[in-house]
Amino acid sequence: MKRIYVKSSFVFLMILFWLALPMAVQAQLPVNSQLMNGDFENGDLSGWMTGGTQNYSVSPALENGNYMATLEVGEGPIGDQSCTNPSFNNFAYLDQLFTLSKNHCVELDFHVPLPAISDGTEDATCSGFDRVELDFVLVEQEPYSVKMSGVVTIDYIDISGKIIGRLQVNDFVLGTVSSVVFDPMMFTPTAVGPLSLRESTALRGWLHASMEVSTSFFPWLPDRFTFRVTARLEDNRYTGQDFSLAVDNVQKWPGPCGATIIDIDIKPCSACNPINVNSKGVLPVAVLGTESFDIMVVDPSTLFLTWPGITLPPGVDDGAHPLRYAYEDVNEDGLLDIVLKFSMRDLYPVTLTKEPPGELMMTIIGKTYDGTRLAGQDLVRIINKAMDRLK
Repeated sequence: MKRIYVKSSFVFLMILFWLALPMAVQAQLPVNSQLMNGDFENGDLSGWMTGGTQNYSVSPALENGNYMATLEVGEGPIGDQSCTNPSFNNFAYLDQLFTLSKNHCVELDFHVPLPAISDGTEDATCSGFDRVELDFVLVEQEPYSVKMSGVVTIDYIDISGKIIGRLQVNDFVLGTVSSVVFDPMMFTPTAVGPLSLRESTALRGWLHASMEVSTSFFPWLPDRFTFRVTARLEDNRYTGQDFSLAVDNVQKWPGPCGATIIDIDIKPCSACNPINVNSKGVLPVAVLGTESFDIMVVDPSTLFLTWPGITLPPGVDDGAHPLRYAYEDVNEDGLLDIVLKFSMRDLYPVTLTKEPPGELMMTIIGKTYDGTRLAGQDLVRIINKAMDRLK
């Protein structure tokens, strides 16, 4: 594999070119509070924007009992202009904007039948390329700008007759670009910074792409922002080859990519999990054992609790660590759980003097004794009883 670290105006122009058409769509997209219908199991594309140019289709498809989104394109438009202007191609896209907090993993499974299918209807009379592209992008809406992107591409290059894969990460805030080339015919794990690719564990023969949107890689990240996931399929008509693309299991997870997702229950036995930010007491959080997850493998000393906008005490750079913990069966399912007690002063060490946010996700992150990363989330409702008494 060849690793490239580049910082040049030429690369940035190319990046902007490939992002230009998806960007134009974004101004029309609603922003979802959370990622919608990433596994497509309701048999439609709820929450997603779809489109393209000519002879394209983006639709749900059922295969072996599993719904997925499929993208296909037919013969490209504009005739011979495709030879001299690479923007004259045919494409289809699947796109969604949603809100995300820092220190999350966004991932998806995708499938591209390879090698590319020979398309006898195309007139392969000039050099060109066909492309599959998956984008993970942090955006600002007003004025619209791209702060960071992670891009997976698979290209058929007609002039060389080769299929080339590339992972590329662009930090437009710091002005850096890093990329690595991979062989899309193989399933060798590949990574460049926060963007990684491996064979899917959920779907045999598929690839799994993940983007870690964390301060470890992007120290300038705000607490919450708008994020975009795009799948794009292009056909310029002149390569004599044809791709198709299937996408499934588009998800976001708290904590680092590759973490095992665990079940947690904030304020066990409380349905709406109200948290008074002016409390001087403790907040109980249960890490739940299940039939498939033995709680005794968890190293309690590694667990910490965080949320968007948390104000951390000096010297604390990850989150609030528990004051103490105990093992008990809090949900009465016959399995042991870990109940952690956190100081509210650690969670909100500065008393709020204005209205707090409403609902938000709190996240537990930690490790097992053998080093496996863990992450879990639960929704809480923030209240301020001091402010309520003044109303």
